[in-house]
Amino acid sequence: MSKIIKTIGQIDRKCNKSDLIALAQQHASEIMASPNYDLLKVYVEFKRYEVYLKTLIWEVRGETLKRAKEEGRKDFEYASARVTQIKIRKFDYSIDEYWENLNNEIERLKALKKERETMLKAIKGDFKEVLDEETGEIIKIPAPSVEYTDSLRIKL
Repeated sequence: MSKIIKTIGQIDRKCNKSDLIALAQQHASEIMASPNYDLLKVYVEFKRYEVYLKTLIWEVRGETLKRAKEEGRKDFEYASARVTQIKIRKFDYSIDEYWENLNNEIERLKALKKERETMLKAIKGDFKEVLDEETGEIIKIPAPSVEYTDSLRIKL
């Protein structure tokens, strides 16, 4: 595993994003072609590193911004990356009554949609017959189509 995962600073700092993607694709091809690796175990280890790295990045992010501000580093380059301090705008539209009404309606519709999806998923067979209370008609509601794909679930 130590030949696959590089420690900090081992990846060529001249690599830009597309170079890093190409490098990762090359390494993936080599790993998959090699009989030396148990791909199932390698995949689990990659997922572990993904969680580890995402957490590291999230934890360090705030302090990094703080230090960049303190040091006055608003714009700099490092290892083929451009780092720029920016302001992100976040609008709070809830003060507008019309927007708030639209948002509430959207949330109401999302809840209805989720309810409907739950009902549709529960249909056994090709359809479900329900009574339309307004007209007294029996309505056939078709079961949703289902597509199955193979996947791997990793619980860490």
